[in-house]
Amino acid sequence: MLDSIYLAEAQDEGIWLAWIILIAMIIALGYTGVQVWRGFHGVASPRIDDRFRYAIPVLALIGLGVAAYLAYVESASVEAVCGPIGNCNTVQSSPYARVFGIPISTIGLAGYGLILVTWLWGQRPDLPLADQMPLIVFCAALFSVLFSIYLTYLEIFVIRAVCIWCLISATVVTLILLVSAGPMLVEQETT
Repeated sequence: MLDSIYLAEAQDEGIWLAWIILIAMIIALGYTGVQVWRGFHGVASPRIDDRFRYAIPVLALIGLGVAAYLAYVESASVEAVCGPIGNCNTVQSSPYARVFGIPISTIGLAGYGLILVTWLWGQRPDLPLADQMPLIVFCAALFSVLFSIYLTYLEIFVIRAVCIWCLISATVVTLILLVSAGPMLVEQETT
């Protein structure tokens, strides 16, 4: 009895956390949209501080770790370690855990891998199309945030369970979006 009360409370706390992250993603999306609009209309682009130069690869590695763990849970058919918030296993076993038969975690691995590889490619100006890599990183992050908004919506309103790992991934990709807008705009101004 006590365990079921604790589980219900944990799921309620997870729903509130999902709401907070959903709202933060929407705000970040709006902020980024305004910055991009301003950048393409001649207003000075936000400059990335040198302290954040390696934020994208570090965040991509964190995202790869989360996606790899969830891919392991999926492929090994084991229970996910969720901690005190949410119910990852309910989310992982829902019909929304796959897109066209492909596990969301595998899509996450590919997305974070793309972001990391394109960021690394863009660091080498001698490589072909290196100047376009910030745009690809930004577009991959933008798509990922939009997809994460959809998935978080499903967790809150359809599945009615929260995966803490999914929320971590949503937060990571939102941070990548925020950090990638500045370099993308700077590169677009110079071309």
